[in-house]
Amino acid sequence: MGPTALLVAAQLAMAAGEEAKPTPLAIEGGTVVTVAGETIAAGTVLVADGKIAAVGRDVVVPEGARRIDATGKTVIPGLIDALSTLYLPPQELAEPSAIAPEFRVTDGLDAYAKDLEEVLSYGVTAAHVAAGSRGLLAGASAVVKVSSQPGVLPILLDTAAVRGQIGVPAGSTISSLDRLGNYTSIREALLSARDYEWALGKYEREFTRYTQKTAEPKAEEGKPPPPPKPPGDKPERPKKPGPDYSADVLLRVLHREVPLLIEAHRVADILNALRLQDEFDLRLILLGGSEAGKVAEEIARRNVPVIVAPVSLSMVAPSKLRYGEHSRTNAAQLARAGVKVALGVGGDDPFDSKFVRASAAVAAEDLPRDQALRAVTLSAAEILGVADHIGSLTEGKDADVVVVAGDPLDVRAPVDLVLVDGQIAYERRAAG
Repeated sequence: MGPTALLVAAQLAMAAGEEAKPTPLAIEGGTVVTVAGETIAAGTVLVADGKIAAVGRDVVVPEGARRIDATGKTVIPGLIDALSTLYLPPQELAEPSAIAPEFRVTDGLDAYAKDLEEVLSYGVTAAHVAAGSRGLLAGASAVVKVSSQPGVLPILLDTAAVRGQIGVPAGSTISSLDRLGNYTSIREALLSARDYEWALGKYEREFTRYTQKTAEPKAEEGKPPPPPKPPGDKPERPKKPGPDYSADVLLRVLHREVPLLIEAHRVADILNALRLQDEFDLRLILLGGSEAGKVAEEIARRNVPVIVAPVSLSMVAPSKLRYGEHSRTNAAQLARAGVKVALGVGGDDPFDSKFVRASAAVAAEDLPRDQALRAVTLSAAEILGVADHIGSLTEGKDADVVVVAGDPLDVRAPVDLVLVDGQIAYERRAAG
């Protein structure tokens, strides 16, 4: 191919790339609730290349951009369900084993899950998906985007936390001894992982000494080679410990690379979870926490965040045995004590994630409204380790944007538009 042909091919490739580049989009005139900063009246959110390009009152909109009039409406970040089973078939809710931290929820997700448009229509653009609570250590959770395209499953973070549980009944009964046994079993699993790490370290040290002792002497330049070592002088080769996949995962928890997410509802179980954090210096996240408000100061003192789920028992199958003395004021009690709080629906049906706004609205009866919205956006993203990508309308973050025809915490106000990664994932059809 000659120089002219190469130039034409390059120009064609550039033209194809330009054609594939998405058109910038500007949402103009709405009340922009950035969550991370000020609320901007009559503001503009400019989206380009799947990211938020600019936010403000005087944003310069490029020529050719699609303009969407949001006058009289509210523009917010995409909502996050901090505890969901979205994309997760019922048979994948948990491993049969009580201790299975090596299980990864992403291995069981169904990219062809149906009715995702309904979840999007409520403004939910991301979900923290965790395996069910039938296992004491049920494996790694993940943060996923909600996709409008069948077969497309955008995974934002494939290992958000290792989920466990203390005091969550597997059936209709659970004794105080069983609750204590949950704590003891998780503690023993962590100690076992620590022992496994020590055994690996010991093997490596012994193997280094073994190779040094068994190495044949090297000849020095200009001198005859030294005689080989007598066979009887060779030490016994050390035996390497066998693989332990559970320990490998738990070592990431012990090294603070991955948080430990513990579901606990009753005060005694919450305190036992805090004991694990104290002993092992973990990055602990409490999940559920129905009675966490009663020990909010203890939780705040340790700087442990809480994913409150469910906020209201009306959104899940009620269980007095599981949720204890549940109170919908729980999130407010924790927030007042200085605990970082996120809200999750916590339903067993994957599509219960659509109730995220309703959860925030219930919490806002006792929690300041800005904090309630933050609990399903930026605080959730911060707790789950994805705040660099989602959770606020901030320049450079993923363009997950929701336009609501009214107050975002008024569930009667419809969602007009949802963007996921800058693409329109849902648009409400005009009446008639």
